[in-house]
Parts: sequence; C-alpha cells; structure tokens
Amino acid sequence: MATKKRLFSMISSLLLGAVPLGARAFAQSAAADDPTSAAAADATAQQYRDEADWLKSLGGVGYKTGLVQRAEANAAKYDADAAALRAPEAPPPMTPEAEHYAKLADQYKAIGGAGYKTGLVQRAEADERKAQETTEAAAPTTPSEVPCDVTKPAADVGAECTGPE
Repeated sequence: MATKKRLFSMISSLLLGAVPLGARAFAQSAAADDPTSAAAADATAQQYRDEADWLKSLGGVGYKTGLVQRAEANAAKYDADAAALRAPEAPPPMTPEAEHYAKLADQYKAIGGAGYKTGLVQRAEADERKAQETTEAAAPTTPSEVPCDVTKPAADVGAECTGPE
C-alpha cells in the first residue's frame, strides 16, 4: 500500500514538474523571435492570453506555480510592444525655449545629487514641459477657422464668421 502511494506521488510530481518546463521552453522560443510588426505582437499576445486561459482551467496548479501570472505578464508585454510599434517614432520638434530648459536640466544633472536635492533638475524639466505645452496649445488659427458666436454682437476684427448661418 505504501509503495502505491509513493509511486503515485512520484508520478504526480513528474507530471506537475513537466508543466513548468514545457511552459518555460515555450516562453524562451517565443522570446527568441520578438515580433517586428504590430500584427505579430498582437498575435503573440493573443497566444499568451489563450495560454493563461488554459492554465486557469487547470485550477490551483497554474496559479501556485506562477504560470498564469507569467502568461498574463507576457501578454501585457506584447500588447505594450504592439502599441509601441503602432505609435509614431519621432517626437515632436522642441521649441527653442524648451531646448534651452533641456540643456539647463542636463547641466544640473551633471552637478550630481546636489542638483536633484535642491530641486534644480526637477524645476528645469518642469519648465521644459511647460514651454513645450504652451507652444503646442498656442497654435495660430487662420481666419477661416474662427467660429461665430451668435449670442454676442459681431465685432469687425478682420475675420469672417464660419459658423452656422
């Protein structure tokens, strides 16, 4: 009787040990060829979501070994990769004022810890972001884009009304 329990214990240990090894080999083979397009990254993420669903169906074994969490993390990673591949790669050009603050922040970073501790780096970076945002928000509008507000009297400012007539 004791030998049957021991044999059953050894067989179940081998089977439960084979699941993580197979999943690890699958993860390594998938990591070897990272997707180079958004569609490939989406497909890989879907594979990991399917694997996570299958591991969830196993019950506590999938959670206790950490395979469910790993599959979900891989799916999230490839979703992020797909989003990054879809996004435009070039950031918008910096304005001269923002460029000035970026150089100033680099100089403060070169100081070391004192630049961070006194808040000089953070202030220069905040000024850089503010300068970049204000120039993006203050884009000039052409006279053809000026809307009409019918509740207020018209003022002759050299722009024609393009609103409802």
